Amino acid sequence: MHVHLPKPLHGWRAYLGEVGIIVVGVLIALSAEQLVQWLDQRSAAGEARNNIRAELAVNIGRMQSADEREACLTRRLDDVAKLIDRARTGKSLADVTWIGRPPVWDMETSRWQSAASSGRSSLFRPDEQAAIADIYSLMADYQAEVRIEQDAWAKLRGLVGLTTLTEARDSSLSDALQQARYSHWLLNIDSKQAQDAAKGLRIHGKVPAYSLSPLCVATNVPRDEALKRLGSSAYGEPL
Repeated sequence: MHVHLPKPLHGWRAYLGEVGIIVVGVLIALSAEQLVQWLDQRSAAGEARNNIRAELAVNIGRMQSADEREACLTRRLDDVAKLIDRARTGKSLADVTWIGRPPVWDMETSRWQSAASSGRSSLFRPDEQAAIADIYSLMADYQAEVRIEQDAWAKLRGLVGLTTLTEARDSSLSDALQQARYSHWLLNIDSKQAQDAAKGLRIHGKVPAYSLSPLCVATNVPRDEALKRLGSSAYGEPL
């Protein structure tokens, strides 16, 4: 028995041409869909990148602002060391009315976390993604060390009006001074490394408006006068 294959109505050549047109149409449609998807991903990555770069610029600017106040911090650390030595000789520190503190800068991370949780950060080049992650890691270390530094300065403010230096207080103040110096050193390292990494991504810090550092106020300035010089703040200054 012979099987006869159906012949196309207009011939095989025309039939193959029609099939080819259909195949090309399907390929064009798939390519167009992939192009739209690629454009959407590129747009999402660009938006996430711009948001992250803006966030990093704010954080880097805060680090730079802290660095600009380093002279007063270093000088106050030396002042504190001299005050402790003075108290050890039995002299009263009743004339010491102000110690101050270093500035507190929080590192913003919400835009980076949003990009990471949504998967948009994975659209970056691997080297760019790694560089950004490293900067945020340094900033996390920086913020954690700021908390430790503030705790040390809280103890050093115990020098204000001190009349008698007990052995326990001497030990506490000495430990706090060493911690303050060590935290200052670590913060300088984190700041320098973060700023160097940001430069590699051409991110420039957005430095906030200048305000007087509490450490720039002399130790014999009364508290009310010191607060006046520092300006009004919704949060005030710690005792």
